[in-house]
Amino acid sequence: MIGVPVLRGARVPDRLVGAVTRGPVVEASRDAILFRVPSVARFLVQAEGPVLVERAIGASDADLACFRDGPVAAAAAVLRGDLVLRAAAVSIGGSAVALCGVSAAGKSSVAAALGQRGHSVLADAVTVISTDPNHGGFIVAPLAPELQLWPDSARELGLGKVPGRVVRATLAVRAYRLGPDPCAAPLGAVAVLSVDASEREPRFEAADGTARVRALFGASWHLRLADSLGLSTALFSRIVDVASAVPCVRIVRPRRTSPTQLAKIVEGLVA
Repeated sequence: MIGVPVLRGARVPDRLVGAVTRGPVVEASRDAILFRVPSVARFLVQAEGPVLVERAIGASDADLACFRDGPVAAAAAVLRGDLVLRAAAVSIGGSAVALCGVSAAGKSSVAAALGQRGHSVLADAVTVISTDPNHGGFIVAPLAPELQLWPDSARELGLGKVPGRVVRATLAVRAYRLGPDPCAAPLGAVAVLSVDASEREPRFEAADGTARVRALFGASWHLRLADSLGLSTALFSRIVDVASAVPCVRIVRPRRTSPTQLAKIVEGLVA
């Protein structure tokens, strides 16, 4: 289990030798992934060792951390063979719950509400699921457990006057540390959040069999990158293993639903 990657300042090439996929921001080979983030840095993520970073002129430590805790951490986990989900994660009663969903589904807000209710926040935008070598199950280690909230979400949670940490000077989003200090926890459930304006009250339904597999595929980070790196078979096997071992629930809510109301539903998943 590895948490936030260690960054080491170094010269980083503009192109990746031996890349099997090339794009304007990402290039990848079998054992390395290169990120070129304009005005921030070039990051070289390798299968072993620290992440090499060449900072752009004027880029702050906060700028680097913003990408280190998200796509860079995700890329490092992919190269290690872990399952990476676009999800927040919270430890409830010693079991981790991954909160998946598309952008604006409410993942961070629900995780924040759970933190306010006394649960440990493990991750925000990226959740890494590793194999537990001692018990043969799956485990989620803390990864950048500050939650990034936009002003409207912070106000809804009663945090409007709380001076959250500035994530990047150019963004209104702020980071909040909520709940007890986190520690690694076995994965106990996956919740997929979605919004349906036609609903009057939140509802939830268990996902079984292929529905679990589809849900995890839908939440997996950068599937096309796994394809180009020849990791698709291993990724599919890992998803099937997790889907077979861990309950998955779909939570559908109206557009306006209190994060605290949804947090209570999530608490019931591991009760």
